[in-house]
Amino acid sequence: MAQPIVAAECPLHVHRCGSRTIELVELQPPGPAPPLPDSLVVLPGRYLVEDGTIDLSRDGVYRVLRLGSDSRQRVVCRGGVARALELIGWLWTYGNADEGVSLGELRRRARRKKLSVLCGTSALLAVSVLEDLGIRARLVMTLSDGPWNHFDNGHTLVEAFDPASGWVLFDPSFKCVFEARGRRLVLPAFLEAVRRDLPYRIVATCGGPKLGYFRTKGFDYTFWAEERFSCETALRSWYRRVAGFPVILDSGVYRYGAGADDAARLDAYFRHFRMQPAERVDLAEFGRRFYDSEPSAAGE
Repeated sequence: MAQPIVAAECPLHVHRCGSRTIELVELQPPGPAPPLPDSLVVLPGRYLVEDGTIDLSRDGVYRVLRLGSDSRQRVVCRGGVARALELIGWLWTYGNADEGVSLGELRRRARRKKLSVLCGTSALLAVSVLEDLGIRARLVMTLSDGPWNHFDNGHTLVEAFDPASGWVLFDPSFKCVFEARGRRLVLPAFLEAVRRDLPYRIVATCGGPKLGYFRTKGFDYTFWAEERFSCETALRSWYRRVAGFPVILDSGVYRYGAGADDAARLDAYFRHFRMQPAERVDLAEFGRRFYDSEPSAAGE
């Protein structure tokens, strides 16, 4: 008869998650090195763990695992915005098993496990981790300009600032960025491309799993979500559903781009979901204030 696995007998394994692959990291003999910090983001270097030392000098999401008793996860990245967006998607899947907790608790859990969170929560976590990596980032949203329902009136994303090219729009839920005419898009350019049916590319940033546990009030939403993860046509169709008014969380204020005729409707939305304070910005002013000279999806 097979004997049960005893946790203490399991060896320590270390893996590095890159943009598309997971590879084994060799455990080195004990030596002079600081202990592995108890923080999600750490500096590159060699660190001491129970069974030896590990080399975390390369960019990656590192997982230290002893089956049944220990799991730790750390992020190392000095490769800039593009590299960071490739890596941080390993921290979560789309779902809701870890919803309803504070950002601090999410970060604590992420040091030990892969999270299952929805768009708003993954966006908040992404901004937090990017800022830890020294990258400017901000939460952005789109709210549908069509009829609203109770489950997909909009979508929350992230913009990260690349000193070489400006802001870059990142969808943490579907782990992708967007391109048109050879350039990464920002939120207004992405919305323009979707609404005007202009050509744009959805570029995956991470090779890790994207869909996790998603059940709310006794209903399993996995079928609904899986369609969008598995079929780009369905995802593009859904983007058309939610692409409408641009929103940026700026200094604690939800600033949305819209005409005066839509202000009452949008203000009611923000009050209902307790997203306060909120402020309307004229669409032309919205672009000047937050993007200045960023080109449109049409290259104008």
